[in-house]
Amino acid sequence: MAQPKIVRRDKASSHPRERGRFYNGIITSVRSDGRVNVKIPALNVSYGPVMPLNTTDTSRYIKDDNVLCGFTDENNSQIVVFGSLSPKYDVFATADELSYLDGVTSAIQAQINAKAPLTQTIRSITASTDTPSNSDNGKIVIINTSSGSVTITINGSLGLSAGQKIDFVWQGAATAVSFTPSGLTGGGLSSTPGLNLQARYSAASLLCTASNTYILIGDLAA
Repeated sequence: MAQPKIVRRDKASSHPRERGRFYNGIITSVRSDGRVNVKIPALNVSYGPVMPLNTTDTSRYIKDDNVLCGFTDENNSQIVVFGSLSPKYDVFATADELSYLDGVTSAIQAQINAKAPLTQTIRSITASTDTPSNSDNGKIVIINTSSGSVTITINGSLGLSAGQKIDFVWQGAATAVSFTPSGLTGGGLSSTPGLNLQARYSAASLLCTASNTYILIGDLAA
């Protein structure tokens, strides 16, 4: 939907806090997942943590960034951080120009849902072999095998999409943990210096960069 026409006002703080008003906000802190705490000087209030629109893993705000903020209702229970603001002044738009705000809450939720969960699910393995599946996306796989070596097979049926990943942690008393590719028709499985975890309590992440193309990064050995 087209961006509404924004009207500048020199004294935004003199206007009621209601849906349709825009304010300059200042990022006061940024969390590891991209959520921010923001202060609105014109209202002398702070909000957060909140996920700004269009936040990605490679495009995040930093402390003291100026951003454009608004509210989805007259009670200010839902704040929206729209994007960077320059020059630094408070602005607002009339409510009839901002009818699209009615759906902004669901848009924010969709972006949050598209990200990896803030608390990862754990799957534990105790066998000598394991073949991760698509359902392991975003999980931590704990290797709790108590003896012997463990082989984790990354094959073509894994089917992760670009940007998805699985984390692995060697926790049990196994003697060795290694990864091996099987039936990958794309770029295969790459790593440096090798496809073995270094030692007990080492960890590695399997990143998908394209179809059937994976990179293993972490505490690895040849």
